[in-house]
Amino acid sequence: MTCDRKLLKREAKAAMHEMNPRPVVVGIVYFVIGVVLHLIANGIGACFGMSFWRMARLIGQGVPSYIVYANAFRGVGGAVVIFVSIIIVLVGALLAFGFGTVYALRVARHDTAAGFPDLLAGFHQPGRIILADIVMFIFIYLWSLLLIFPGIIAAYRLRMTLYLLADHPELPVMEALRQSRLLMKGFKGQAFWLDLSFLGWFLLCAVTGGILMIYVAPYYQTTAANFYFYVRNNQQNRGM
Repeated sequence: MTCDRKLLKREAKAAMHEMNPRPVVVGIVYFVIGVVLHLIANGIGACFGMSFWRMARLIGQGVPSYIVYANAFRGVGGAVVIFVSIIIVLVGALLAFGFGTVYALRVARHDTAAGFPDLLAGFHQPGRIILADIVMFIFIYLWSLLLIFPGIIAAYRLRMTLYLLADHPELPVMEALRQSRLLMKGFKGQAFWLDLSFLGWFLLCAVTGGILMIYVAPYYQTTAANFYFYVRNNQQNRGM
């Protein structure tokens, strides 16, 4: 059975229309937080070593990247920059889980209580979310060492992991990974075509300098959550 991509998108739009605050507003808050985190990281880099903008400029001017990094992250200042950067990356991952998974699931379920607090949902179980992100990155990276396509397949195989963790807080990370692989059997191609159907939107985001992402991001994430429901229901009907 092939999913009706247009139906999933219509349902996503309908659910988004019911929300108050609107997903666009929640998306703006999420992206503003992301910008603030980036500015903090860059400011600390400028104070203790080298700003990321200056690093990018030097690399763009032809300075070997290993020389730039060696000068940017040397000494105590470099250690501070690395430590703060890691913390900011982890905070960003937890916020991404709140916005892209928990909030998207609640919107897709037409839960009118969905809102700004969902952005912090990842902080309720930070260890599980960070561990899941790390393990998924390792698996996808290792498969990518073979060729790009095995890495892409691995990413789609593990696509449902975070949804499962959001829906089942008691579920161990490795079990969520295993269940994701089972759920995605026979559905990886459909997930790929669903993502590809957003290509035009993503190109428009690039043309607008990313501004359009405040609409496209919640639209895509809600549609992806609808796809999770579709896959889960179909696999349940199969007796899996």
